[in-house]
Amino acid sequence: MNASQSSNDVFPSAIHIAACETVVADLLPAVQHLARALRKKQREFKSVVKSGRTHLMDATPVTLGQEFGGYAAQVEDAAARFEAVLPRVGELPLGGTAVGTRINAPKTFAAVSSSGSRPAPGSRSRRP
Repeated sequence: MNASQSSNDVFPSAIHIAACETVVADLLPAVQHLARALRKKQREFKSVVKSGRTHLMDATPVTLGQEFGGYAAQVEDAAARFEAVLPRVGELPLGGTAVGTRINAPKTFAAVSSSGSRPAPGSRSRRP
């Protein structure tokens, strides 16, 4: 029996939910832990002077702490991008059914079918 679901929206919705849950439960905590560890190394190595490198050649002196600060900033920026994308990935593409026409689906299908799911942090609901 077809209850208005379509592989065109059910499978992508499952992927969206799994992606959000994985980013929130696994990826973000790991990236944030890495950023904290790099910041700790930045402080630890703040007085270790070394030769800076640019284009595979020696350049001006820098501290090892400065290098680790750069690594930490890159990881923190990545975490911010993961968080920023959650609202868009958290949107569930339900209710469009056949090529987005909503044919054979009641108007309440998207709301009813997504009512049992837990929204991703920061996600917004948008009806097709």
